[in-house]
Amino acid sequence: MAGICWPPSEERPGGALVTLTQPANADCAPDHERMPVILKPELADAYLHDVDRAGVLLDTYQRSSIKVQPVSGPAF
Repeated sequence: MAGICWPPSEERPGGALVTLTQPANADCAPDHERMPVILKPELADAYLHDVDRAGVLLDTYQRSSIKVQPVSGPAF
């Protein structure tokens, strides 16, 4: 699973295609180390610089393979 994001603390312009790994999701409380975490749109504004493009990417995955959950942590 991948997404277009930079953490807000990075303050980088644009986005980047990144693989969501367990260490990268440490603050998102994944269900287990292989569970991809997709931010809810209303929580993702600070992370996603191109929400429309991210939506296109996510639409290529079967909905049954995507788990959407709230996130928590110092970034929020």
